[in-house]
Amino acid sequence: MHCALLTERRRRPHLPAPAWAALAAWAAVWTLPHLDHSALSWRFFALGGHLLTRPGIGGGLHVYGRHPVLQIGPLALAAAAGFDSLGGAGRLCAVLVLATIGLVLVAVVERTRVADVAVTPRRLLLCAVLFLPVWMELAFHYTHLDDGLALLFAALAVQTAAKDRPVWTGVLLALAADSKPWAVAFVPLLLAVGRHGRTRAFAAWAVGLAAAWAPFLLADTRTLTAAKFAIPNTATSALRALGVTSSGTPTWDRPAQFLLGALVAAVAVKTGRWPAALFAALSIRILLDPGTYAYYTAGLVLAAVYVDLFLARRAIPLFTAFAVAGVYALRATPVDLGTLGAIRAGYCLLGLAALFRLTPSVRSANGRTSVRVPIPTRSMP
Repeated sequence: MHCALLTERRRRPHLPAPAWAALAAWAAVWTLPHLDHSALSWRFFALGGHLLTRPGIGGGLHVYGRHPVLQIGPLALAAAAGFDSLGGAGRLCAVLVLATIGLVLVAVVERTRVADVAVTPRRLLLCAVLFLPVWMELAFHYTHLDDGLALLFAALAVQTAAKDRPVWTGVLLALAADSKPWAVAFVPLLLAVGRHGRTRAFAAWAVGLAAAWAPFLLADTRTLTAAKFAIPNTATSALRALGVTSSGTPTWDRPAQFLLGALVAAVAVKTGRWPAALFAALSIRILLDPGTYAYYTAGLVLAAVYVDLFLARRAIPLFTAFAVAGVYALRATPVDLGTLGAIRAGYCLLGLAALFRLTPSVRSANGRTSVRVPIPTRSMP
């Protein structure tokens, strides 16, 4: 047993200290373009956090019913209330915490073990170099605390699922959905734990969701109507490229995002590609969302990192690179708006097709994981 643990530690990839210093500097560089226009969305978090702790002014458990614009989970609102209590320094603290979470996510991925897949420091470093600039826009430009927390908890859930810890996986996925509602589509990741623990995993997830959301639903039935809050269907959205030309969010769109995202994520898990559950769900989110905010892409790029490291396993992280180039970077080029939407839709659809056609499967059963390796048809010389 002791020898096995030593072998596991030796095989586990670790970025050296100079690499971490370089990544921190790289992340800091990408804060510079956003310093003049930072924390653009923080007003919503400051408002929601302020109202959450003041039920007498239409807040408290009535905050969603009376302020449907706050499409933020209760956990993220509670965190925002904590930052709001710091006064003028609260916004800066939130920005710095979110920026740090970007590096924490790289560390979480580094410490995630999927079967016997060897993640080399070089490939991890390449993925981190691609991921961090996108994350810094989420942290500094928009400061979307809810998206940041949801993705952190989801990444930790992938780690615990790989270790076959069903209760922790359920709790972490619940915390993700308690931070941002769209994270409910990650629930098929619970199927990646061993069969013996799935009931406990789903129970922990359900209890975690109920504990956060039930008080608001019981206190104010209008909380449910907040899910109908509509945003404009922008000219560059993949949804419009698919032929949905309504000016706002169709009534069927949000339920379709959750259900179809969870369905495709479940297919990824059941076909043995469970590390891609986040990628499947977020690809559907991008595909069907009427908005095209850059912070949406941070989650997709993070999810693509899991595909590149644990499934595709190529020297160049193509899923991540194309997500950054096609979905993120091209928005700054003088391309026709409709073409940008078509590129977004194309990446999501082609990315899912490539996932299911070009990547091997990773099976998980009874707490043990293994990679299905093709058996050569020719005999060895």
